[in-house]
Amino acid sequence: MKKILVMMYQEGASGLDACRMGSNFALRRMVADANVAIETFANLGAEVYVCDVYSKGRDIAEEELSPLAQKIALKDLESLCENGLCGVAMIGTHAKNGAADAFYSYTVNETAWHEYYLNGKMLGDIGIAAAYFGAYGIPIVAVSGDKAVCDETKFLLGDLPCAIVKTALKRNVAKSLTEEEAKEEI
Repeated sequence: MKKILVMMYQEGASGLDACRMGSNFALRRMVADANVAIETFANLGAEVYVCDVYSKGRDIAEEELSPLAQKIALKDLESLCENGLCGVAMIGTHAKNGAADAFYSYTVNETAWHEYYLNGKMLGDIGIAAAYFGAYGIPIVAVSGDKAVCDETKFLLGDLPCAIVKTALKRNVAKSLTEEEAKEEI
């Protein structure tokens, strides 16, 4: 059975159209978007794992998480990578620091990191994840978030499935799809 990891981020979650990171609403939307991906991969016969990247998994709305996925901690990623992980879906992802027309863009830590370069190329969380998982031969297979992160993904990784669930109007304001539209897009 193929193993798929769904990585959850809040910033690119659907319905989150203003900066309310860590709010109950943001956590519920993050999990709702992840559940769409979890159920899709599970219905395709995959063994699905889920990891909350935001706050290292401490803030997840676990009571709303699909029972079709096994929750793992960030510290357990290496073990999963070494034991048959086939692909990673990054749900609710944000664009890299300084990205134009992006909602709440930053790289890894908005106060401690300004730019991250690998082999002379400036990367955000998508590029860093692709390099990390790529070292194990594991591809990023899908991404959801705002238009800017989907553009960044296509630039870095080519034509893989990207669900645009919102478009930034300002750095901290976005126009989001409805919950049903986002579900369909993801």
